Amino acid sequence: MCPLDFARDKVGIKCKGCCRNIPKWRTRTQPIRTASEITAYFKIYPSQHIPLYQEYAQKVAELRLLGMPYQKIARSLGISARVTKNAYRYHLSLPAESKRKKNYSQEN
Repeated sequence: MCPLDFARDKVGIKCKGCCRNIPKWRTRTQPIRTASEITAYFKIYPSQHIPLYQEYAQKVAELRLLGMPYQKIARSLGISARVTKNAYRYHLSLPAESKRKKNYSQEN
């Protein structure tokens, strides 16, 4: 008895010798469901986190104007020298009107 006997009726394979022909299974073609067909909804909330170098930019700029090196500023503020340099670069990239501290007491 040939092991392909079960496939003869379903697919119509003729065996010319024991196990020489590989069964050719036929399946129905179905569309492949890709990720683009799946609808998904996401809520993206705005982040309130301000990077560390932006928080320290004003203070670092003030201390740099006094002539302090980056290492001393970093030690006094408790941050790394790299964050200190990035904060100073960020402060230099700001427009002039945002660098000035607003004095609200003169408005009244």
